[in-house]
Amino acid sequence: MRKSTSLLFYALLSILSFFNIAYAEEASVLKAKELANTLCVACHGADGISPVDLYPNLRGQGNIYLEKQLKDFRDGRRIDPIMNANAASLDDATIKALANYYANQD
Repeated sequence: MRKSTSLLFYALLSILSFFNIAYAEEASVLKAKELANTLCVACHGADGISPVDLYPNLRGQGNIYLEKQLKDFRDGRRIDPIMNANAASLDDATIKALANYYANQD
C-alpha cells in the first residue's frame, strides 16, 4: 500500500509540475503580446514593421537572433539607452516569447 501511495504522489506531483510549466509559458506569451502592443509598437510598429527607418523591423526576424539581441540589451552587452531601459526588466521566458512572437508573424 505504501508503494502505491508513493507512486500516486509522484505521479500527481509530475502532473502539477507540467501544468505549472505550461501556465508559466502561457503567461509569458500573453506578457509578450502585451509588451509588443504597448511598448514595442512605438518604435517597431504595430505589426513589427517600423514606421521609421531609424528602428529595425522585427517581423519575420529569426527568433534566435531576436532573443540574443534582447538579452544583450538587457545585460548591457549591447548599448542603446532606450533598448537597455526597455529590456532591463525582461526575464528569459518573456524574451523568448517576444522573439517567437515577432519571428512567427507572417
